[in-house]
Amino acid sequence: MPRNNRKDLPGHRVSFLAILALFLFFGAPGFPEEPGRFTLAQAVETALANHRSLDNARKAIQEAELTFSAVAKERSPKVSLGYSYTRLGDNIVLKGEDPLDGSPVETPIVQKNSFFLDTSLLMPLYTGGAQRLSEEIARLGIDLSKVRLLQTRNELAFTVKFYYLSVLKEQRTTQFLEKNLERFEAHEALTKKLHSQGLLARNSILEARTETATARQELGEAKARLDASRSSLNLAMGLSLQAPAALEDALQDKGKIPTLEDSLRSAQENNPELAAFLYLKKQAGKSADLERTHYVPKLYLSTHYFRFGNTAALEGTEGLNGNSVLAGMLSLRWSLFDGNQKRDEARIKETQLAQIVNNEALLSDSIALKTQEAISLMKTAGENIELARLAQESAKENVRIMNMRYREQVASSSEMTDTLTDYKRTELGYYSALYAFNMAIAKLEYITGTPLERITSKGEGRSQDG
Repeated sequence: MPRNNRKDLPGHRVSFLAILALFLFFGAPGFPEEPGRFTLAQAVETALANHRSLDNARKAIQEAELTFSAVAKERSPKVSLGYSYTRLGDNIVLKGEDPLDGSPVETPIVQKNSFFLDTSLLMPLYTGGAQRLSEEIARLGIDLSKVRLLQTRNELAFTVKFYYLSVLKEQRTTQFLEKNLERFEAHEALTKKLHSQGLLARNSILEARTETATARQELGEAKARLDASRSSLNLAMGLSLQAPAALEDALQDKGKIPTLEDSLRSAQENNPELAAFLYLKKQAGKSADLERTHYVPKLYLSTHYFRFGNTAALEGTEGLNGNSVLAGMLSLRWSLFDGNQKRDEARIKETQLAQIVNNEALLSDSIALKTQEAISLMKTAGENIELARLAQESAKENVRIMNMRYREQVASSSEMTDTLTDYKRTELGYYSALYAFNMAIAKLEYITGTPLERITSKGEGRSQDG
């Protein structure tokens, strides 16, 4: 991906419309028309409604909002109240003499029972930009957590598509292998019959029996893969492990292939992981600025109200000039030297910013490569579908012809099993090509954060007809 496009997000062009487009990518909530039956879109929506990872992502947004609220309240005055009781062994007195007659005089200074009330208010008036920067960093945290939610949705949607398509592939494979087993069983039965008529050697029966056992084993393995894919899909959808779910066969064998330019543009605008770097860079830059405010003078207003007495009601101080004090104070605090600690911490943030910029460039290049690979895979898989369909038709006809020849005993048992095996290979090759084509679409949509029809609508593309 061209590096000269990586600017502070005109490069990524993340806007309200782009964020809205990401939400629209997943569509409006849809539910199965029949209980337990899902289209691909409904499977994705079910996952988005049920999966705990999205709940965690939403809670992360709440956490970021609470963090911002807490930071913003640093501007508010802080009021504290303290009440204390002190008990001494005896009164503290000041001893002296009466100036008139010289008699000893004791003046009480502190009673042995002493009560004290302290009320204070502290409020920052000027923080050198520290408060503003802290709030901006926290607000960026909210934006970042929202993008992370979109990223989680995108990843979950791809996971559901992956397992959904895997289930469809294994369903088709299992259905074919069931028919394949029936064909080998029929071949074994015919071989036994021909052997009983003295037309074939016993070795042909053993060979047919081996091929039947192999077909049965392959069917069992396919069923195991199907069960595993179903369970994985259920968990991705937020359902129970063994929940029954019928799927609509959505394997498509044609589609409009977008241009690389249109796909890269969509990725720059809509890929959530790439969009997150806008906020990460701004956070890191402002964090460095925040560390530098440590050396800026800060102004605070504080007020204190003190009241004391010899009783719990703060009374009993007769003879003193009042028992309460109200004071206000403006204080200027200026950090003059800290061994350059905050300067180094600001440099740490700058280093982290440089790493973020590098990671953004690496991700951008990776997205470009994966986009190119997905488009190439769509083209290759589309071509393979055509070739596999032709081979499939040819192999199916070969089975019909070979079966007739075998019944007439002008073909050997080995030739018959080879023909059946070749038919199986071409059929499974066709399913693999279908799966690869659909997975390429899913990968491209995941990388770009955009449905295929929206990518292709931006350019001419090339039609791959099945």
